[in-house]
Amino acid sequence: MESSADASVLRWKPPVKGDLALEYDLTPLDDPQNVVLDLYYHRGQSAHYAVVFGFDWVGKRDGDRDNSVEDRFGMPRTCIIKYPVSVDKSRWTEAATWDGWKSRLVGKAVGSWKPQKGQLARIRVERAGTSLRVLADRVLVWEGEDAAYTEGQLLFYSDSRCRIDNLSITFRP
Repeated sequence: MESSADASVLRWKPPVKGDLALEYDLTPLDDPQNVVLDLYYHRGQSAHYAVVFGFDWVGKRDGDRDNSVEDRFGMPRTCIIKYPVSVDKSRWTEAATWDGWKSRLVGKAVGSWKPQKGQLARIRVERAGTSLRVLADRVLVWEGEDAAYTEGQLLFYSDSRCRIDNLSITFRP
């Protein structure tokens, strides 16, 4: 699968339920921006987990000319976010707005890995019971615990060009 330079979405139509493991080769073709795998997504609803690589909420058009606001406010670029998130984009320069994002993080970073343009990485996302884990090239980079969402669809989303190859999905209902 390869996304365009514009926002791209691909939905895995069959619903999944329970524990699962997804593995795939991810190659960002541009600087990675919002390369996302949504777990347990329901069309028209915002209740799901988003595994995000290259988190970027505020763009150049909104005033973040050097793409640094997320770093300045301590928002990790690789993370798991539990949606819905209630934040006011017009207040993106205020710390309280970023606290809203950070309060929706599931777990924490275990390493400082981030995807690199043109470099292939083997990604593994696991859900086992309440445990959520993200590995890159077999190294744990994020882990957390949450039991809220357990069924829905898988959604692949990207704001930048990237390629996903060798996708493997293992279901454990």
